[in-house]
Amino acid sequence: MDLVYYKTIDDFLGEKTGRYFGSGYINTKRSISDFSMHETTGNTAFSCEGVLDAPELWSIKGDQKQKIHLSSIDAIEFAIKCAQAFFECMPKDSEFSSGSIEKLTIAAGKDPVEEGLESIRITGKLHATSEGSSLLRMNIANMQADLTLSTGNSKNACSTGIEAQPISVDDVMVNREMLIASAVASPVYKNQDENWSLSNSFAAMAQLGQTLLYKLDNIPREASDTLWMRKFSIAVSHGMPLSNMPQPIHVGLKNIKKLRMESADWRCADVCSMMGNINIVCKIAHRIS
Repeated sequence: MDLVYYKTIDDFLGEKTGRYFGSGYINTKRSISDFSMHETTGNTAFSCEGVLDAPELWSIKGDQKQKIHLSSIDAIEFAIKCAQAFFECMPKDSEFSSGSIEKLTIAAGKDPVEEGLESIRITGKLHATSEGSSLLRMNIANMQADLTLSTGNSKNACSTGIEAQPISVDDVMVNREMLIASAVASPVYKNQDENWSLSNSFAAMAQLGQTLLYKLDNIPREASDTLWMRKFSIAVSHGMPLSNMPQPIHVGLKNIKKLRMESADWRCADVCSMMGNINIVCKIAHRIS
């Protein structure tokens, strides 16, 4: 059995200060403005503008700064900010809380969004699904986000945090033969009043997923191409409460493929993770030659 241990994820991926999923997503500021609501045929809709303020050191590989683009975590954060603003304008019995999140699915557009990040067009519409839940469907630039929320008495007892906080991923064990990894994800600031956010859970998954993918093709991070998140879903179960304390996380690769596209080899896979009451499945692709 081919096992590798790292005391911290930084020992393999490099210092977190130079990595997007290490600190870049934390240091990126996001806000929405010009939020307005209107009625359409049987649905309540909204529109607003998102603003992305990225740090100078967003992500770097070797000595090459990476081009800033609208990321999966940006879409997560904008979706939650829009849900908060939307339900603040609704009757009190439609109040939004992080504990009402059941599932978030985000599909990327065909091309990365690299321009106009200071004015991102966001629209959305509320749909009724089944009894006890509703769907807020949003378009964030060219990404589509579906946020499923429980309503009434069916809200999750275990909530998720709203704001992303710095985290560390330590005691990493990688099984290269089975393409699985486990680690302990911990909040840097142990504030017991805060719960894990969806963004933090996603960042922990992404770092372990990167580790497995780079191990699979023997590619060091500094020589790797951008990892594109094509589609992902985050499901919040009604099981174990997820508090802002160290949590074990387990990640594996499934549906692994190697494709030849436009004279280049691409690696595609599903990165699947479980941490506390949050289950993530992320379809990824990156160029390997």
